[in-house]
Amino acid sequence: MLEFTTEQAAALQRLDEQGYLHALCADLVRRWPALAADRTLPERLAYAFQAARKLGIHSDEAMFEFLDTEAITPGFYERPGVAYWLKKPGADVERRLRDLMAVARWRYREQQGEKA
Repeated sequence: MLEFTTEQAAALQRLDEQGYLHALCADLVRRWPALAADRTLPERLAYAFQAARKLGIHSDEAMFEFLDTEAITPGFYERPGVAYWLKKPGADVERRLRDLMAVARWRYREQQGEKA
């Protein structure tokens, strides 16, 4: 079995994160072609990835939701109301993120219904 030093393990983790973010960027651009013109996208996603980890987001599903939202709404998690909600003691941060996204989707559908 291979054994890595702390530094080697950290370097491998950074490479893994970089690969994930690169693949995610490509996927987001395929789904949202307008993002291809956003030269800040890779840097924003890397910064948001670290912010999500600091908040306690670790599952793949929650991380994808967090970064997907960052791609189309830059800095969403830094907005005072969102930041307060995600950091509020009590419920798990990933649960709070799911709740936040459910409300955002509901509001979006409501707005689209009003415009129709």
